[in-house]
Amino acid sequence: MGKQVSVSLKLEGMRNVEWYGQQVPWPADTLVVMTRAVAPGVNLNYDEFTPSALEEGAPSFEDCPVYVDHVYQLTDSTESFWPDGMDRSRSRGTVGAWHLDENDVLSLLIFVDKKWEQLCGALLSGAVNSVSMGCECDTYCSVCGKLFRDDAPCDHCPQLIGMPTDDGPVHDVLGRIRFTEISFVFDPAEPTALIWSVQDD
Repeated sequence: MGKQVSVSLKLEGMRNVEWYGQQVPWPADTLVVMTRAVAPGVNLNYDEFTPSALEEGAPSFEDCPVYVDHVYQLTDSTESFWPDGMDRSRSRGTVGAWHLDENDVLSLLIFVDKKWEQLCGALLSGAVNSVSMGCECDTYCSVCGKLFRDDAPCDHCPQLIGMPTDDGPVHDVLGRIRFTEISFVFDPAEPTALIWSVQDD
């Protein structure tokens, strides 16, 4: 399944870009980036995305801001004037559309504003070729299924995350996912979150 969403960058001089059979408006002065973003299974951060959680959370990627290495504030202690804490003045672009395929792999169509010349050059050259998502979610222990809380941890999480036990490997299982941003990175936690196309006008 896939869905075309609104685009919040410049509105003048648009043309379209094809995205899984849909024609999505291409804002002026942007690069088009097509990338895998999230796949079902356990990533290198020991976070498990289930197919059902991806299906539920995929629409929240609509209009998400785009950053580099998850830097969405000047510092971690900087107060943001945005209710969700995501400083849009630091965003490099926006998510224009998403697509969830028959294997529950979630891909994104991203528009990157060309005013970020260094980033655009790195994308066009392939020096930057992967992404990493940011989200809010509930986390459950893969062994006992308990909802993780800082004030009431289970016997496994977080102290045994990434370790084998007699009851199986310990990792987080994510639920009620709300994607909040997508970042260009050099070392993604999801090894398959790779860019397959960068288009310039």
